[in-house]
Amino acid sequence: MKFSAKGKVDAGSIVTVDISALAQPVTVRCKVMWCREATSFFEQGFHFGVMFQDLSVQDQFRLRELIQERGG
Repeated sequence: MKFSAKGKVDAGSIVTVDISALAQPVTVRCKVMWCREATSFFEQGFHFGVMFQDLSVQDQFRLRELIQERGG
């Protein structure tokens, strides 16, 4: 999954992400896989890609539902 941040996030670091687009928000630990400066004129900051860590089965199910709702 890709996120945005105001500052650079080091690859390999562990971050906590709150996903509040669900009826019951999910807080997940993620490992940062890459980070790049935003290149669009309209965006500032950085984009970074993550790999989820230690997701419960319930959180996996809720995230799948969110992705399906968004057309993924």
